[in-house]
Amino acid sequence: MHIFVAADHDIDFTDGWESDVVAAAWLEAAPHCAVSAMPMAAHAGAARTVWSRNSTGVGGFDGTALVQVGGGESAAATAAADIAVALEAKMGRIVVSLPRYGQLDAGASFLAALAAACAPEPDPQDLPGESSKINPEEYVRNAREVSTAIAATDLVITYDESMPLLGMHGMSGTAALLGDVDPSAAQYREKEVSGLFHALIKILDDPHAPSASHAGMGLGLSAPSRGVLPSRAADIKDLSRHDAAGSAGGIGFALLLAGARALPLSQAFGAQFGVHDRVMEADVVVVYQDELDSRTFPTSTAGLIAPIALRVGVPCIVITRDRMMSTRELAAQGIASSYQLEDAHELGSLAARLAKSWSPAR
Repeated sequence: MHIFVAADHDIDFTDGWESDVVAAAWLEAAPHCAVSAMPMAAHAGAARTVWSRNSTGVGGFDGTALVQVGGGESAAATAAADIAVALEAKMGRIVVSLPRYGQLDAGASFLAALAAACAPEPDPQDLPGESSKINPEEYVRNAREVSTAIAATDLVITYDESMPLLGMHGMSGTAALLGDVDPSAAQYREKEVSGLFHALIKILDDPHAPSASHAGMGLGLSAPSRGVLPSRAADIKDLSRHDAAGSAGGIGFALLLAGARALPLSQAFGAQFGVHDRVMEADVVVVYQDELDSRTFPTSTAGLIAPIALRVGVPCIVITRDRMMSTRELAAQGIASSYQLEDAHELGSLAARLAKSWSPAR
């Protein structure tokens, strides 16, 4: 009997890798089983750690680079430099992991830094300055330069929470709601970014242009055409409403405008690490994630794996610390059963009990 374990990794978890804890406990309780485990990243903060762990001993990673956008004032410049290095190395795919929050400038400082880093011989006058004002013309020029620079690369941005560019649930509104910025500062930034957005439409909109492929991004099916910016107001509006647009203070929107495609972090990692095939080979799938709620389910590890398991008829069970979905809702998503964990340090003992129920010795 083959058990596949996929567990979100929390960098603050002190007992090792959650996937290893579940797998070891399951195997000890049911030694007749073959158990394979894979750590997953629920949040951008764990992306690099999980990527490095899963890359060990797994083929197919040549030509793919991961860039993790961090926090702090220098995060945009550091990420831009890392992307420029990957482009210089002619990586076929660059995965850019975006955190939920960042500088609330619609990615303007990031675009300027990346455009400068990708220039053959950067002009000191073109380097991003200290001004907090967003210049729409400079924004468009930098976006075009970045679009040209990534034209031969599949640049994929990942996000761990749906967040549009503008509005109550956009980057500024969310930052204010959670207390990350003062409400008055968030309101100022919202007004400034809104002004930028409408200026972009005036600069780029060509009512006679065909609909751009940018509007279909986020599906992860293929890379959109690159080297050009969207030239229809409807396409630009679609990008601003994209689930990734508000990530990292609007870096998501900036890269979508330049031609990147976007995927939830779980889906990007799942595709990279062959999760679909692992589920297909299993008799039971075990998922561990901290929260199980309808708002974040579509971008979660369970939201990735359960529908696959449902299609192929493999039971999927979920261990979680906080369940906010009904049994009926979970069943509709392909989850056979869920189990609540009171203490993360009891993960192994709970997994052992489940092993005796879900994989009894024959």
